[in-house]
Amino acid sequence: MITLKFEIGVSADCGRRRYMEDRFYFDANFRNQGELFAGVYDGHGGDEVVKLVEKELHLRFLSFLDEGLDFAESFILAYEKISSETKTLDLPGGSCAANLIISQGDVYLANAGDVRILAIGSEVDQLTVDHHPDNKIEEERISHFDGVVMNNRIFSNDLVSIAISRSIGDFEYYSLGLISTPYTATYILKPSDLALIVASDGIFETMTNEDVATIVKNGDNTQDISQEITKTASQRGSRDNLTAMVIKLIKT
Repeated sequence: MITLKFEIGVSADCGRRRYMEDRFYFDANFRNQGELFAGVYDGHGGDEVVKLVEKELHLRFLSFLDEGLDFAESFILAYEKISSETKTLDLPGGSCAANLIISQGDVYLANAGDVRILAIGSEVDQLTVDHHPDNKIEEERISHFDGVVMNNRIFSNDLVSIAISRSIGDFEYYSLGLISTPYTATYILKPSDLALIVASDGIFETMTNEDVATIVKNGDNTQDISQEITKTASQRGSRDNLTAMVIKLIKT
């Protein structure tokens, strides 16, 4: 029987922004069962929401698992619960998020917004969906609300706009069609898979998925790889905060 172990490296850089609004979290022994839980959170409009997500989302996820729900159901309810809490607390801004849990060799994942999860091996697979307003599914939903999609943003009648169509928080945009419900999926790891990447959209402002994969395949130490990814994105002119989590898959 193959046992899966993990080597994790994370690089988080403020980049050209004045403030750091990215956060991340991982637990390599989640539920004391050898599961890996990980997430990268990309805040906007301040860091109050993203700090709440970093501190509490995995706890909400765990509480729903403890109620007997499956991974997908628990991710959905955790995202929606945290989002409702930001409204109750009247926290400004919001956060994109991408999470995964590796359990018994399978990857269960969720995302809202444009933080990405990649599986890198003989191929490069993007496991998440970029929730931008010009995505056909997103645009169809928005059309039933008060929002108008222009230039890949959701606009209100008074020209307030946002560049994503799903996030945690941002409750002032709900009437325009923004939702907190995440995309969920299950990924069966391939024998050729070397690593999983969880990264904020600042990385992909100047790098393709294949660019990231090249750095992963040419590197060894996960911390060095993660730093090379953020450094390369910055050198190429990314204007955003930069966070890259590298999860090397070690089969024993």
